[in-house]
Amino acid sequence: MMYEKQILNDLLSNLGISHKIDNRIKPIKHPNMASIEKVLKKRKYNYKYFSFTDTLLIKQTSLCETYIIPSTIGVRILLVITPDKDADEVLESMCSILDEIIPNDISYDIVGLNE
Repeated sequence: MMYEKQILNDLLSNLGISHKIDNRIKPIKHPNMASIEKVLKKRKYNYKYFSFTDTLLIKQTSLCETYIIPSTIGVRILLVITPDKDADEVLESMCSILDEIIPNDISYDIVGLNE
């Protein structure tokens, strides 16, 4: 966000426009991410939201780390599996969990699986 502020500041200064940039302008969450975050809070999942990349990280130490990223068709999901787990078992478990936390009107694709 600092980079964008600096570019805007330079642009306005170069145009000779008197201005003051403050911190009232905040980035808007993607609507799909806001809906998923609401469900995660309600179900008390352990997660972290990264505003710079508009990404949710769901931390499930026993299975995997799940990254949810907005896309044009819904969301994309990247699973990072702990080394001692079987990928097929984790994928099966995660599909049932994802069906619970992702609202029905949001489609999702699992785009990566890393062991």
